[in-house]
Amino acid sequence: MVKATLSAIPVHMVIAMCLSPWALEQIDKRRRAFIWCGEQTISAGKCKMAWKTVCKPRDLGGLGVVDLRRAGVALRARWEWKCRVDHNLCWSSLHKSKEKMVIAVFKAATMSDLGSGESTYLWTDNWLDGTSIQSLAPALFRAVSARRRRALIREALPGNAWVRHIMGAHTVQVINDFMLVWQRVQQVQLAPGTPDIFRWRFMADGAYSSASAYGAMFIGSSRPLGAREIWKTSAPPRVRLFFWLVMHGRCWTAERRFR
Repeated sequence: MVKATLSAIPVHMVIAMCLSPWALEQIDKRRRAFIWCGEQTISAGKCKMAWKTVCKPRDLGGLGVVDLRRAGVALRARWEWKCRVDHNLCWSSLHKSKEKMVIAVFKAATMSDLGSGESTYLWTDNWLDGTSIQSLAPALFRAVSARRRRALIREALPGNAWVRHIMGAHTVQVINDFMLVWQRVQQVQLAPGTPDIFRWRFMADGAYSSASAYGAMFIGSSRPLGAREIWKTSAPPRVRLFFWLVMHGRCWTAERRFR
């Protein structure tokens, strides 16, 4: 019921809006209470496992309950994806606030194959052999003003207009980064009339997937021994939950029974 109802209702909301930390805390408080005692409120002593662990996927040692903050970021990355791949959407030209976390997830998860350069940002998108100038030349990137960092390749590449974006101090590291980027950029040829193609790193077909975006946020998490196998057995759910607590060392029974 927590997955199908208490989690599904707010998921529809986080698709369109970023819920405040207070709202997420209130929703999690009720989901946590329902899981451990079936009530609306619960004392800390009755929670057998940290909520952060409960919200991990099952194969990573959690119960698979949706982490609303991460799910919201993954779902709202869809709108950034649609704006880049389809300029014919009626709402794509409307002014909208940019969420730093959503933009960061989109940048980390996408690569751009250049066409005309009308959709790809010169400084921040991954278009130079799968990486960005921001990652390739961080000192040079810091010398570019915030307004210029949103320059499209179509505007910045012809006539080497991007050179005029560099306004900071010309230190040795900035000059070294500049020479590196100059050599890479001189080899780039734009194809007017051909749209840029964005590819999603975490899917074989290169298309956006909210599930893959959500799963990518757990990259680097350790997988406890037996976490995946517990949920594949045919044992009753309460038995599998018991062994899940044992796996995490949170089995509240006598020491002999625990062994």
